[in-house]
Amino acid sequence: TDIADGIWHQVAVVRDGASLAFYIDGVSVGTDATGKNGVRNDDVEIGRAYLDGNEKKFNGQIDEVRIWNIARTQEKIQADMFSHLDGTEAGLVAYYRMDEGEGQTVIDYSSNKNNGQMGSTSGTDNNDPTWTTNSFPLPVELTSFTANIVNNAVELIWQTATEVDNYGFQVQ
Repeated sequence: TDIADGIWHQVAVVRDGASLAFYIDGVSVGTDATGKNGVRNDDVEIGRAYLDGNEKKFNGQIDEVRIWNIARTQEKIQADMFSHLDGTEAGLVAYYRMDEGEGQTVIDYSSNKNNGQMGSTSGTDNNDPTWTTNSFPLPVELTSFTANIVNNAVELIWQTATEVDNYGFQVQ
């Protein structure tokens, strides 16, 4: 699946035992058997990997990272993919919203408070990733929205100017 199309995408990788499941925008795009089943105590690096001894850096923007210690279902991924979390959800290990906008610290909004560091050193240097002021685009641009009580129920009526990658609505 090509996601280099200039619009934001939600990507999820779920590890369940020795297998991986991959989702893009809440849709399953494949699985892979890793053959590995264990826990590592290495530092987590977001946007950088070492493959076959070579450093590979992510070329793009990352808006939010969520790390769980449970295998999330496709339904849970879809239900939460356009929402900010409380940070207290069961199984949530780390939650980096990456909306600080400046500095070297990436705040962990989970109850674990494992704050991260931008770049490879605590000081600023030319190799650091950069903050962007772009906000996560809403999938729907509303032109009107009304709510009415009809027969002891709430009726919602809206019109949209645009819809991008809209998979439905969640009313809370």
